[in-house]
Amino acid sequence: MSQRFQEFETAVMLADNDWRTMVGNPYVVAYTQAYSKYKETLDKQKDSDKEAGELFVTAACVATGSILLGSIGSATLKMIAKRSVVTVARRTLNDTMFRLFRSVRKNDGVAFAVGSFIDGMKDSVKEKADKIVDEYLHSTDRVISPEPLVQYLELDSFMRANQNCAIRMAQLVESDRSMSEKEKDEAYKHLRAAPLLKKPVRRSPPFKATLAEIIELTFYLSAMLETDSLETSTAGVVTMYGSTTSKSTMKPIHQRPLAKDYPKPAAPKPGVGNSLPAFQHVVIDRAGGDVQDRTNELAKKIFGTEVYGSTFFGMGGPADTEKDKELLIADGMLEKIAVKMKPLSPMEAIA
Repeated sequence: MSQRFQEFETAVMLADNDWRTMVGNPYVVAYTQAYSKYKETLDKQKDSDKEAGELFVTAACVATGSILLGSIGSATLKMIAKRSVVTVARRTLNDTMFRLFRSVRKNDGVAFAVGSFIDGMKDSVKEKADKIVDEYLHSTDRVISPEPLVQYLELDSFMRANQNCAIRMAQLVESDRSMSEKEKDEAYKHLRAAPLLKKPVRRSPPFKATLAEIIELTFYLSAMLETDSLETSTAGVVTMYGSTTSKSTMKPIHQRPLAKDYPKPAAPKPGVGNSLPAFQHVVIDRAGGDVQDRTNELAKKIFGTEVYGSTFFGMGGPADTEKDKELLIADGMLEKIAVKMKPLSPMEAIA
């Protein structure tokens, strides 16, 4: 291979180490601390597995902190259905990714390594490059486990896949006989412009809290936004024994609280005699006291205000008609975290 290739290969190796030591590994450490505290809080209520499935994706998408984590979040985003993560990420993460990569390709899993390289290649090279991308997509697009050790290994696989993808793209350029030396030099410019080849510049979290605490709060806020359902009750009558013939069904609400189409059912009209009218209302399954306390503790430290109103040992709280205000607060905080934490340039990273 040419000296050009050897210099590029060395640069990729060094850049890979920079991103691992300055961004990836510190982020996994912060996630590990957040996950441990989250499990500890939920274990008090025997509810530790309820929201464990997509924790790392939640953190990677909302509290991205760097283009590296944003790349991982973007690649895994389609695997989850939680509206809080998906909708917030679409507005912040994906817009940021497209803006920074200057690319509209669908191979998000390796965009960190190749940026807009493939878009700038002629068809003969582009076709071969797409095949290389397909080889590595399985390493960047897989089911995410919340366990920190798994996340460390997934991050390692992601970095190796991106590193190898970048090097194989360079090999493709070197071996293509249809390209002139000038065209090859131009292709290398595209490869060197990818985020992987940019040394990360550290910045501090924009809140008075550690990265671990910010990540942990995203867990609680995201879980809150999955607790509301629309209950539909059919018309019925009250029997002589005090029971009712009305039947109810519950359906999860997929819109965010601020959405225009969020359900706002009218209050039911009073029935005549012992009859009950059909009606709908929003039901919110409020978290227990330990989760409320920890959520409020973190929210107060980060935003200077609490999410949950006062309760008696975590019981009671506001009426269902008032609980949506807590969801609005949670939604707003999640949005602010996503906006504040997103990288402003490919090199910027919070670790």
